[in-house]
Formats: sequence, C-alpha cells, structure tokens
Amino acid sequence: MKKLSVLSFFSALLSLLLALLLFSGLAQAYVYDTINLTDDGPDTGYFTYTPGSYPLSFSTNAQIIDKLGSTSPISGAFTVVMQYSGFDAINTTKPSAGNEFVGSSIDLQVGFSGSSPNLASVYEYTDGNGTYFEALKYVGTTKTHLYLPTPGPDAKGVTNGWLAISYNGKSGSGGMLTLMYSLNDITWNTLGTWDPGWTADPYFFVEGYNPDGTSLEFEVNAIDIVPLPPSLFLLGSGLLGLGALGWRRQQG
Repeated sequence: MKKLSVLSFFSALLSLLLALLLFSGLAQAYVYDTINLTDDGPDTGYFTYTPGSYPLSFSTNAQIIDKLGSTSPISGAFTVVMQYSGFDAINTTKPSAGNEFVGSSIDLQVGFSGSSPNLASVYEYTDGNGTYFEALKYVGTTKTHLYLPTPGPDAKGVTNGWLAISYNGKSGSGGMLTLMYSLNDITWNTLGTWDPGWTADPYFFVEGYNPDGTSLEFEVNAIDIVPLPPSLFLLGSGLLGLGALGWRRQQG
C-alpha cells in the first residue's frame, strides 16, 4: 500500500509538472525585468527613453538608424520578448527585384553588434508594397534572410504586436535561436531558426531603421526576459522536494 501511495503521490506531481510544461507559453510565463539600455548608435538622440522604464519612443522624419542595446548580456536559456505599439512609417520607394531591404522597420535583435556583427533580428517591416514580418541573420558584413514572406505581406497595416527571440543557451555548435512574432500574445509564428555558434552570452538590441522613408515612429511598451526552461526545472525540483518532504512526514 505504501508503494502505491508513493507512486500515486509522485504521479500527481509529475502530472502537474507536465501541465506546466505544456501550458506555460510566453504569455503566461513573463518574468518582467527592468533592464537598463544604452544608446548603441550609430545615430544617437532619436530614442526618447529613461533607462529601466517604458515606453521607449522613437520618431524621426529623416533617413536614420538608431539602436539601443542592453548594458549586460543574458546568460543561459531565455526568450526575450518585446511589445510595441504605434508602428507607423511612410516610405517613398518600393523595393526592386532582389532588394528586399528598402523600407522602415522596428527590430528586436539578439547577439553581438559592432563593425562585424553576429546577431539575429526579427522585425516588422513596411515598404511601398505593404507590411511584413521578417527575420535576418548578420554574420560580419553578410546579412541573410532566415524568412522572407512570399508572395505577399503576412499582415497589412499592423501597428501593435510582439517580437520574440529564444535561445537554448548552448555555447559553440548546437546553440539554437528561434525568431517569432505575435499579433495577440497568444499565437506565435516562427520565422526562422539559426545556430550562431556563440561562445559567450549575447546581448539584445532594439533598433529603428528608416533608410528610405519620410517618417517612422513607434513605442516599445515592454521588454521581458523569460528564463525558460531553467525556471520550470527549478520549480519542478522545488515541487518534488516538497512532495518528498510531505510523504516522509506522512510515513513518520
């Protein structure tokens, strides 16, 4: 009887853990973190922000690029999620064949910036044809689409949404990034995956990109770091420990 009670007790705990794994999506698992950001250029002064607070505001009537970067790297496995609103841009040029980079965008990036970047970028992008969600990887001077919508836009006239990048925390080969977007914080759409081969903890960045437009504006309402799956592992370990303690008290 004791063996059966032990099995049923821990079966219930394992069922609870399984439920947590299955139903702890991004929307349910946010761990809010007021992360300080620093202006990473190359053109400064176009973000209006106070470190550690939101919203971050971006507005320009010029052809400009400006970027904010986290002041410290993110360690372990994580998902960084950015919520934005008021995305609006007026672009004057439609992209020609083979040149999909004409237009304005709001970008979430994870990796390493600088003159020879190694990072992934997921973004909402608008040009003379419509509004899209896309994903890129940057390796040195080469940028490559991880996802390019065909034959037309994924969403037209979207002004609010969520961008997210997950990383499994593995350094060197085997590390995997997953780039996603959502229109409702419930249904997430994967735009691409990539093993960047990082050997150090990455940073994240928010970028406003307006290379061929007369205006661009948006607000970043929140940035959340979700440390998964380690958080679920720790929670599960705690529940199992409490279960074992309770069972020992029952037997004692």
